[in-house]
Amino acid sequence: MKTALLIGAGSGIGADAARKLADEGYNISIMSSSGKGESLAKELKGIGFTGSNLNNKPTRAEINDIATAIFQGADVVMLSAETSIGKYPLEAVLEMKKTIISSEKYKREHVISFKSKTKIFHDPVKAIALAIKDIAYNIKINAIIAFSVSGNTAQLVSATRPSTKIITISPSLNISRRLSLLWGITSINNGDAKNWKEMMGISKKIIINKKLNDDNGYVIITAGLPFGKSKMTNMIRLYQVK
Repeated sequence: MKTALLIGAGSGIGADAARKLADEGYNISIMSSSGKGESLAKELKGIGFTGSNLNNKPTRAEINDIATAIFQGADVVMLSAETSIGKYPLEAVLEMKKTIISSEKYKREHVISFKSKTKIFHDPVKAIALAIKDIAYNIKINAIIAFSVSGNTAQLVSATRPSTKIITISPSLNISRRLSLLWGITSINNGDAKNWKEMMGISKKIIINKKLNDDNGYVIITAGLPFGKSKMTNMIRLYQVK
């Protein structure tokens, strides 16, 4: 009897491969962390194993996968089976958090090795984003406040991985929600500034509410002039907080 051992084949292409091999006469064994593999193996009259979501400690490969995702610039790392059907959901989240924090710390300490791959290609908005990152790494910056109608500027600033938190303001609730998933961003849904005075008024309220003026330093404010138009970011204001 021919036997096929499939790993991570509980759904998608892996499940299709398992069904095809079963049709060709193979005895099927499926290893999967989601539990779906075990169900599929039973359906195909094979043997299924549910893996690491039943363990209270992550494997070295799982830790390596999380760290690699951070090193490669992932905005979000999520769990599925470990928290939905796993026996240790809280422990899984805490281990992932610990790995993410450790990996981010390593990136900050070895910033040259993880230089942003954002290419300017004569794009002024990308140039602004990279300039913001360089400023943030060279002087004491408490936060970056980005007015972003379309979310494009906020996304670019996040992609450069500056050394401080990013606060975005967008008039679109959907865009604010989407931006909240990006690295380093706290997104605020608020009407867009109509002029310089309104921009500074909104920024000063955020500085007070988020307690960004607790110690001496600067806040970077970026927006597009004229106000209200998307993909027009062309201004950086270095505002000293006291």
